[in-house]
Amino acid sequence: DVDYFACKGYISQSEMYRAAQRTFDNQDHVIIHLGDHDPSGIDMTRDISDRFGVFESTNYQVIRIALNMDQVEHYGPPPNPAKITDSRYGDYIAKYGPSSWELDALDPDVLVELITATVEKYIDPDQWEEDKARIDARRSQLALVSKHWDDVTRFVEEK
Repeated sequence: DVDYFACKGYISQSEMYRAAQRTFDNQDHVIIHLGDHDPSGIDMTRDISDRFGVFESTNYQVIRIALNMDQVEHYGPPPNPAKITDSRYGDYIAKYGPSSWELDALDPDVLVELITATVEKYIDPDQWEEDKARIDARRSQLALVSKHWDDVTRFVEEK
């Protein structure tokens, strides 16, 4: 499995802390970020990187895989006016113009493909298959235990 969490807007400090707690294992970590292409959505990638670094004790990198301008040009989601009230508006329109785009406008299958392709770049396929086989074997054991739960509880109670 690949750990993930979804949020709406900027991530709270407590959620960021909980996410970082899952990474204290001396391994390298890749945080894949998908967000709207608007003043705040673009800034959230920076925010995640900066704030995750407060808690993270190992190596990590944050990669924004959507929504990027090349994807806007390729998939053509409908534009919205960027929010003038956003404090990041000036910098955003200087770089991208006055339009913004929502991640939700992309077909879900496109998002699945983007995430899958990115995750696959960072996994060792042999290790992945080995781990998957081990997990499947454990799930089979648990299914068998569940099927014979009454026998299991009697056995434990007798001990």
